[in-house]
Amino acid sequence: MGIGVRDRFVERWGRGISRILSKEPTAEFEEIGESFCVTFKRKNYESRMPHKTKLPENLSELQRIIMTNMVQKSRITYAQLVNITGKSREAIRKNINSLKKTGLAS
Repeated sequence: MGIGVRDRFVERWGRGISRILSKEPTAEFEEIGESFCVTFKRKNYESRMPHKTKLPENLSELQRIIMTNMVQKSRITYAQLVNITGKSREAIRKNINSLKKTGLAS
């Protein structure tokens, strides 16, 4: 790629981080080996957190673990929950069905 082409894509060298922070002040920067990573917080993440922070007290420990992981990763699979909890797929299924009946899971 020639310099002329690259100049069209870069507004000004060294301005990227300040520009990101002006638009996304909660962005986190991290250097990992030879890579530079930027993490952007979800804007609606807090609105999804009530399940994590205000779970009913009558839930079992397994149900709490399931709910916490479902909130953190909305497309989590049964296999992943089995690996996380060490419980059987059937135990996970029964607990999710129980959570659905209470309206906590969908």
